[in-house]
Amino acid sequence: MKKLSLKKYSIALLIGSVSCLQAQNIGINTPNPTKTLDINGELRIRVLPPGNSGQQIIVSDQQGNILKMNLPAALPQVGDIKDGYTTTDHEGWYLLDGRALTSLSSTAQTNAATIGFTGSLPNFSGKYARTGETGTSLSTIGGIASYNLTKANMPNFVMTAIAALNGDHNHGTSDIRFGQLNLPPYAGLWGYTGPIQLFAEGKSTSTSLNHTHTVSLNSNGGGQPISLSPAYIALNTFVYLGN
Repeated sequence: MKKLSLKKYSIALLIGSVSCLQAQNIGINTPNPTKTLDINGELRIRVLPPGNSGQQIIVSDQQGNILKMNLPAALPQVGDIKDGYTTTDHEGWYLLDGRALTSLSSTAQTNAATIGFTGSLPNFSGKYARTGETGTSLSTIGGIASYNLTKANMPNFVMTAIAALNGDHNHGTSDIRFGQLNLPPYAGLWGYTGPIQLFAEGKSTSTSLNHTHTVSLNSNGGGQPISLSPAYIALNTFVYLGN
């Protein structure tokens, strides 16, 4: 009977202890636990069962709080590029704004060197990404946003012009006249005895009237540059350099 009473007493004490534990937080190496289990020190778990597809993972924030989150589709790699509406660095992603590499964390500086960044981050403001060609260094910047056409850019063609009707005009002439020559009376043929009159008249144009007509062709252009930028949406571009 005594043994039975001891068992009952032990069971009742255990139930009471569990009830008491459920009503307060437990602290290890801390007298003031803020969570159900608050460990002031490192945590080691000897065995964890493998998870299945779609399960969540356990992570911790900067204060050491344990959280769960969905598995990312793919973990970023150093050098990955992404666009977004975020305006500041976040979770190892750094805004490509041309700042000096010395302003980044030591880890980010080391990783930046592995992908060819020297001195500063590329400034991606107002630019588009282009796939590099053989021999092209990464981060090479080139191209222009607009271009002015020159004569060499125009196709080869012939322009024909016709003078307007109001180009009608007159050419002046000069007269050449010879006066009369009176000769003594001459009893010539047919019994004519009067003076002989010689008269000649001619007209010719002056060589000074040789001329050309100038025709002006107006392109009506304004010399405005041609925009090379397609339709776009403005986003911020980031590179992953790690934390």
